[in-house]
Amino acid sequence: RNLKNLQFVDSLDIMRRHRINMNLIHDYQPEVFLANTKLFVEQVKDVSRINLFLSDLRDEDVTVSMYPSCSTRDPVASKGETSAVVEGKTARVGDELRGAMIAVDEKRYLHSILLTHIKRPTPDLEAVLTHIKTLRDSNALPPSAINDAIKFVLYSVDVNQLYDVALGTYDLDLVLMVAEKSQKDPKEYVPFLNSLRYMKPIDKYTIDMQLRRYTKALVHISECEDKFDTALELVTSQSLHQQALRLYAKSPDNVKRIAEAYGQLLSESKKHGEAAIILCKYQLYTQALPCLIKSLRWRQAMSVAKKLGYDAPATVQLATSLAETLKAQRNYGDAVHVLTDYTQNYDDAIAAALDGRLWDEAHRLMHRYGQESLVEEELRPCLIQACHVQLGCLETHQTTFKERTARLAVVREEKLKARQDRLDMGLPLDGPDIDLYSDASSLASRTTASSSGSNRSKQTARTAKNKRKAERKKHRLREGSAHEEEALIESIAEIITEVDGCRFDIGEMLRVVSLLDEDELAVKLQCTFSSLIALIGDKMVVIWKPVVPTADGPQAAPSLGPSATAADFVNRHMQKTNTDTLPVVGCPAPQFSADLTSWRLSFLDGRR
Repeated sequence: RNLKNLQFVDSLDIMRRHRINMNLIHDYQPEVFLANTKLFVEQVKDVSRINLFLSDLRDEDVTVSMYPSCSTRDPVASKGETSAVVEGKTARVGDELRGAMIAVDEKRYLHSILLTHIKRPTPDLEAVLTHIKTLRDSNALPPSAINDAIKFVLYSVDVNQLYDVALGTYDLDLVLMVAEKSQKDPKEYVPFLNSLRYMKPIDKYTIDMQLRRYTKALVHISECEDKFDTALELVTSQSLHQQALRLYAKSPDNVKRIAEAYGQLLSESKKHGEAAIILCKYQLYTQALPCLIKSLRWRQAMSVAKKLGYDAPATVQLATSLAETLKAQRNYGDAVHVLTDYTQNYDDAIAAALDGRLWDEAHRLMHRYGQESLVEEELRPCLIQACHVQLGCLETHQTTFKERTARLAVVREEKLKARQDRLDMGLPLDGPDIDLYSDASSLASRTTASSSGSNRSKQTARTAKNKRKAERKKHRLREGSAHEEEALIESIAEIITEVDGCRFDIGEMLRVVSLLDEDELAVKLQCTFSSLIALIGDKMVVIWKPVVPTADGPQAAPSLGPSATAADFVNRHMQKTNTDTLPVVGCPAPQFSADLTSWRLSFLDGRR
């Protein structure tokens, strides 16, 4: 009743007498209390009582954890909210009370104001000392009151921690006041504080280094023009290059040394491209060039070589080296550009185009640089051989795809039969071993094998090594294995991905081989690829769609879209009630397009 009527003094007396947790003053009506913090301070008045309330505060709702009968929350609205934790409650109450106490009488309630900073989840000791320092500098309090305030703070916090925070304010008088209240030997701190009495930037740097505030230390050491080597050592040891580049932006010589150190750090971290950008930004081209070469940024590398004044032989040597590296990385297109633009070695450029199966580019280069004889000598035999190799790959994919899909249908049929057998025997369908039935043995033998296999797997999966081994076995394609369906689907997905990725190459082959009047080979390649794409497009709908058992065998689960009829809903409900759908295991459906226009040559269709 007292809390409801905002009679805080009577409430505090009763709670102290009966040892009731003080958090109830706030938790009984949180919004009401926060709106009346000034009234709370004016009524209570006594600093010790306010401190008692603040000391008891914690991020917890005691009407949930300790006094549920005192809760004023709507039981319907709070249904299911069982957590007593209230994040940020202590800080929020402290902030509100601090503002109220400052408004009423800051000097009187100084200790309580300081306690609101200390009671935060992470004590804000810097704010405590700043508040004391402000009052001292403004002469609002006598020295004795300042001393009392520091003594009060030391009751709640570690003196060494407070000493470090005071040192971080660069106010030696404040540091000395804290040190004098501690158990420190004056011989420990007086000589050190005397060495800092002028508080120059180098002195602040010394303090920051002792407190391990390296970013602030860099700011202060950067103000000392004769201490750049010290600053660079700090930058290198603490990886403060970005901050240093900003601080020394107006010092060209120093900023270049920082950029060079930063580039070296990035390069050692295998970030050669980023290192090159930093070095180029500050005109450190000699150091940037190796980074550009390592990152295969050949365009920027050749530009930097020009800025460095490379002569013709050096440029050719650099371009040749870059081209070899690009070819080693199978980046034949860029290698061709480097060779043609910077070495004029057209034979090597054509050879790189042929090695990279860049048939259009090779055909262009041969005519561009007067090497038409190479069309018959090099391009035709290479292209014909590549077409035959591609045909062999497509035929192998087609054969393997048909075998895998046929086997997948058998495996799914056996799984459906196993599920039906379990239903007939009254066994559950969601057992841990239900997915292990993929062979054609009897139900009893399957159950026994599955149970023993499950027990063995539990024993061998206790270590990470055995778990990885079990995962590899799970994806091993072996007929009759427990995870054969998953392995089959993953194998089929790999074939589909590989086939889908060769559209561009086959399209280019068809264009150039037709230009060379190898129409019979072009027709055969186009027909084989078209039939494989059509086959995959037909089978994907079946492979990656849930299957439901029916009297006539497995069928795709009916989709319930906007056009579904009442019969579709009834059938789906009956299927779900009886046996549920068999989910698609394994990897998701790969990206695949049944497009036959982007790569296909329509004039070859009439020559089958």
